[in-house]
Amino acid sequence: MAQWSMVSERVGGREAARPATHIRTRTRTRTRTRTEPPSSLLGTTAALLLLLGFPPAGAEQQGPLLPLDLPLRPDRAATGPVPAVRHPAPGAGSGLAPGAGAQAGAVPGLATVPAPGAGPGSGEAAGSGGPPLVELPDGAGVLAAAAPAVVDLAVEPPEGMLLQPIEDAGGQGLAQVFGRLRRLQGGQEMRPVRILHYGDSHVAADLYTDDLRRLLQASFGDGGPGFVLLGAAPGGYRHGGIEQGASRGWRFAQPAPTDGGEAGQPAGLGGIWASTAVAGERAWITTIAGTDGRAGVGRIELFLLRQPGGGTVELRVDGQSMRRVRTGLSEGAAPAAAFELLELAEGYHRLELVAQGDGEVSVAGAVLERVGAGLVYDTLGLNGARASVMLSWESAVWTEQLRRRDPDLLILAYGTNESGFFYLPLSRYREQLDRVLRQVRRAAPRASCLLVAPVDRSLQDLDGEWRTTTRILEIVAAQRQAASQHGCAFWNAYAAMGGRGAIDGWARQRPALALRDRVHLSRDGYRRLARALHAALLEAYAR
Repeated sequence: MAQWSMVSERVGGREAARPATHIRTRTRTRTRTRTEPPSSLLGTTAALLLLLGFPPAGAEQQGPLLPLDLPLRPDRAATGPVPAVRHPAPGAGSGLAPGAGAQAGAVPGLATVPAPGAGPGSGEAAGSGGPPLVELPDGAGVLAAAAPAVVDLAVEPPEGMLLQPIEDAGGQGLAQVFGRLRRLQGGQEMRPVRILHYGDSHVAADLYTDDLRRLLQASFGDGGPGFVLLGAAPGGYRHGGIEQGASRGWRFAQPAPTDGGEAGQPAGLGGIWASTAVAGERAWITTIAGTDGRAGVGRIELFLLRQPGGGTVELRVDGQSMRRVRTGLSEGAAPAAAFELLELAEGYHRLELVAQGDGEVSVAGAVLERVGAGLVYDTLGLNGARASVMLSWESAVWTEQLRRRDPDLLILAYGTNESGFFYLPLSRYREQLDRVLRQVRRAAPRASCLLVAPVDRSLQDLDGEWRTTTRILEIVAAQRQAASQHGCAFWNAYAAMGGRGAIDGWARQRPALALRDRVHLSRDGYRRLARALHAALLEAYAR
């Protein structure tokens, strides 16, 4: 059984306590120093967000935490008996919830942690006079046409950075998504263009990815927030413009993979399940009105797991009970993906799930979109993730959920954590990356594919000098080769930063563009990275 503890990590030259993350499978108590080649970056998103002023889920508020250059929004303080975890857009403030330490869950084969908030069973009690029970439908909303987008393609890279073009050896790596964007621009699309971005802690923090989301939506129209993990997902996960939270009876888990990548239970779209069997436990997602000019939503779709012994969950929108949904299957049946669609008047809504206590309810997350065309940018990052984590996800459930999203572009952004696994033979890494790309190609054969190389990473040598790790260079080369072999495009974030030694230079700048760990970027640094990738995408689109 997995064990959990408070562990310490050397971040930015100081000791910071943090809860062990959901991926850990044994207690770890030794302190990591900056000169030790780290074997993993598990759990670093929470520390990263704290350093940047964004409170991660499960943290206890000690005073206002601000983005480095952004004002606090006290009007967005959490209210109600169950604490909220807010993930505002850059430009808005951060609410913060009291949290609880991590502990082991009870789902076989899963490593779990509870959500912060109230105690088990403290949510609203499930009543017998609720809405009627319904079986899970497979409906689809009717999408209205949107006005054509006007796109300014004359976008320059950030000051001090040269344009790093996207490489596309076969010329077809981005054909699908660019074709749909052109139809969207011409007013010929009736549904959103969807981008789905998998990655590690750089993506889980949703800093540069949220900036990129807003830049692309400014060019092609705002299609809504996209896919969001349910409740207060662990490890510092955030999504711009969204408030989310859960009572403590919800557990957040991912399949614990073996070295071969096999999983004991199907994975959800983002690799995380939110589960509970306790009556009255609540979890919610709210779109925050007025954050950074974001649009409201007109459709919400739940991604659930149907399973033997599955329970019933009540769905509420803006405090109104909509329906109750059964997720049970007969004993011995294989778990299956299920979807529940709610079509609403477009606006800013609060979705709430209330467990009825008659069995286990497992939810992968929810899609929040506008009714009509526009661009939607899903971000699905996990702390400490390597590309090989996706091998444990391959199942009928994950495949069906990915196909339900029907992405026009899949972005894979891994490599930072692989650069710390010095014992991993490069041949093994290439083999794992090949399997991952085959897997996503099978699951989403029509989607465009883009590999984003890791940013520069340095370690301190015995003389105190920070030097780029040789493994970063090897990983960049392996990713470029794999992208070419699988018909994917490739963007070299390492080169866009400036190549060897760049992150040390970024860390020494004032204001700093990278943190002192020489692994993560500062808020300004992530903003630059977003603008660099945005410029590269629009340059490729205009070719």
